Amino acid sequence: MFTASDGSTIIDHQVERYDPVTGELLAWVKIPLLSATVNTDFYMYFSNAAISVDPSSTATWDANYKAAYHLTSNQNDATSNGNNFSLTGTALQNPAVIGNGRDIETTEKMFCTPISAIQTNGDVTLETWVNFETVQLTANDNVFISCDAPGEVGIPDNVFYSFNYNGAGANTNKLRGIVTGK
Repeated sequence: MFTASDGSTIIDHQVERYDPVTGELLAWVKIPLLSATVNTDFYMYFSNAAISVDPSSTATWDANYKAAYHLTSNQNDATSNGNNFSLTGTALQNPAVIGNGRDIETTEKMFCTPISAIQTNGDVTLETWVNFETVQLTANDNVFISCDAPGEVGIPDNVFYSFNYNGAGANTNKLRGIVTGK
């Protein structure tokens, strides 16, 4: 568990991966206040036999996070929003470069049914690590995240967004982000 500098106030955190054999831990910790000029102390306690379950909390992610995916043995959203992915044919990569990953071939995908909770009508912050084994040679392939598609019907306030790596055309070898309102 993680605590504030007083050693007793528990700080929300989420364990992404833990290996009891090697002791490797990958955790996300929600530090309440992090100064740019003064050291911020917090403590990590481990090897406590009284803790028998994973004390992770979805409260690690505040309301500004629409979804967080760690790509562990499942594809669930780590926030309390429950915007879980569905998979078609992807294989777990454990470990990947940072944390876990998924091996997604050209006919496979990870997707979330378009819902208003993960659509955007404002600023977007995206953090991801992507490694394409093979770059597809068309401009709109190599998508690493998207929500819905232009012209989709039945979702009244849909805003389409897509981020991809261009494999052809005038913008070859460039990242491309598209955000369009309906």
